[in-house]
Amino acid sequence: MRYISMPFCVLLLTGILGSDVSGGEMRRITLDDGSVITGEMISLDSGLFTIKSVSLGTLQIDESKVRSINDVPNIKEEIQLLEQKILNNRELLEIILPLQEDPDFQTLK
Repeated sequence: MRYISMPFCVLLLTGILGSDVSGGEMRRITLDDGSVITGEMISLDSGLFTIKSVSLGTLQIDESKVRSINDVPNIKEEIQLLEQKILNNRELLEIILPLQEDPDFQTLK
């Protein structure tokens, strides 16, 4: 069973969904066999995805073997958002700040 159809891939290529396959953003590609590849989507041509993975190099994967494609969150942005949530939550800060002076907590460093 294919979860990504050719029209959906065309939408990705044209940027209608706000993503550009060749935009250099990292994607998590799950294959039908359950394996997961993380890499930059380079292109989709004649039913073949070209993916550049740091650990595996450049791969070509048949569209029919792809179960799903998901964005990989930008870790730095995720950390900044979490920091902002913590700093804006007074109750949470009242719990966290005293830990800086807690000797038991200090030994965990």
